[in-house]
Amino acid sequence: MTSHHMDWATRNLLRGMTSHHMDLANRNLLLLQSHGMTRQWMNLLLHDYQSEEWQAIARILVVGWRIARYFPVKLAVPFLEEALYATSTSSLKDTFLQYVSEQEREVLVKALEDFNSVDTDALFDALEAHECQQAPTKDNLIPLLSQMGHKALIQAPMYVIKCWRPIVVHLASVLPQDALNDVIQQKTPTGKAVKELLQFPDEMAPPQTAVARYLKRYVGEVDLSTLQLFLRFCTGSNLMEQTIKIQFIETSNFERRPQSHTCGCLLKLPVGYHNYPDLRSDFNSVLTSSVWVMDII
Repeated sequence: MTSHHMDWATRNLLRGMTSHHMDLANRNLLLLQSHGMTRQWMNLLLHDYQSEEWQAIARILVVGWRIARYFPVKLAVPFLEEALYATSTSSLKDTFLQYVSEQEREVLVKALEDFNSVDTDALFDALEAHECQQAPTKDNLIPLLSQMGHKALIQAPMYVIKCWRPIVVHLASVLPQDALNDVIQQKTPTGKAVKELLQFPDEMAPPQTAVARYLKRYVGEVDLSTLQLFLRFCTGSNLMEQTIKIQFIETSNFERRPQSHTCGCLLKLPVGYHNYPDLRSDFNSVLTSSVWVMDII
């Protein structure tokens, strides 16, 4: 094996390992902005993780960026800004609304839009769940939410921020603060962007063309969480990094299911899907399963 080939192979191996471990770390970090899980994860990890664990995660973040341009897009931007730059300029109110549960968010958004029409009990419950002791009014609600955001997103994880700062300073030196939101936006998957990653065979028979159409429809319709699962199933990473090659396969109805080779970013798709609901059902089942069918190349 030549030196050039070894470097190439090592680099690709490290890219795969980095993406895999960053995904694991990303799921375990405390400020995931989805499905109301944030507080539970925060309470768990702040008690279970010590400085060594947090510093190790910070090193993974830095190495992930250097090798694979991997970035944890689900972390709250104010938290990242404090860790990277020691100051936050993002809207704490807007980020806090992503931090709370969906039910709480609906109440708070309604109160912001029309304070007099919101259910008072529901509003008090949503605020008290985050230890707000001040009575909300039309005039003080925005400052209240900003204060609560600062407490939840910066003050509570300050121990983590202090563990990270000496390490992520290397990342801050190459990623200016005014570029952070652009990086996160570029790294966050969208249905349109993921469809552009799909690489189909140059020539397809009518059944293959139909299945290709179903797949593009599925990618275009699912939510962000499912889209990230789809990327992870196909590539090993939940970010848009690699072209996804599509290979059509023949299977029995019993064995019909999507399969993937994550090392080669290959999605093996049965041609036995005669309608879109069947493909959608199989993908939903595979992506929500704790056991994925991923062959090793």
